Amino acid sequence: MNRSFETVIFDFDGTVADTFRGVKFCFLEALHAFGYDEHDEAKLHSYLGPPLFNSFMLYCNDEETARQMVAKYREVYRAGAMLQCDLYDGIADVFAELDEAGIKLAIASSKPGEFVKRLLSYFGFEDSFAFVSAPVIGKPEPSKYDLITAAMSALGAESSATAMVGDRRFDIEGAKQAGVFAVGVSYGFGTLDELESYGADYICHTPKQISELILR
Repeated sequence: MNRSFETVIFDFDGTVADTFRGVKFCFLEALHAFGYDEHDEAKLHSYLGPPLFNSFMLYCNDEETARQMVAKYREVYRAGAMLQCDLYDGIADVFAELDEAGIKLAIASSKPGEFVKRLLSYFGFEDSFAFVSAPVIGKPEPSKYDLITAAMSALGAESSATAMVGDRRFDIEGAKQAGVFAVGVSYGFGTLDELESYGADYICHTPKQISELILR
């Protein structure tokens, strides 16, 4: 691969941190508050990545109820459940290696920006990323393409020198639409088949492989 990267944009959930414990807790709390339940772990995993509103609509099929479920989820999440998560082994080293090499780093996440920034601070990464591209609560949900291109614009990044790293098809689709190199990670919430079928340009099975790919 003859490509030189100057900017790398990371998804958060399932790429930087394993947030499943906290997300599962909040999702189930929101379902229970409106009389729904879910015991299928595979289904719960599949809801990590898409906008929450879309996932709750699968249960209630009513827009107002889905919005109220999202609000309940965020209430529980903001109260402290967001900290029920763990960094993936080796991801901190990836950030340090890329930063040392002069690579500009950004986040493009469907998680609201206030939560992403709080978690980055919690893990000590508040100075590692030049830009955080994420939704603002109360405003329309941007697509992953919108998030990626907003980060690129903020950093003055060229598509030919930018990589998007993520674990779900939304990350791969957004990267393809933005014309950037699409890196899938198989250790997150998506599947290898999902990443391959949506056309990931490269798939990393460990965080260490991300820095090896970018810096080689």
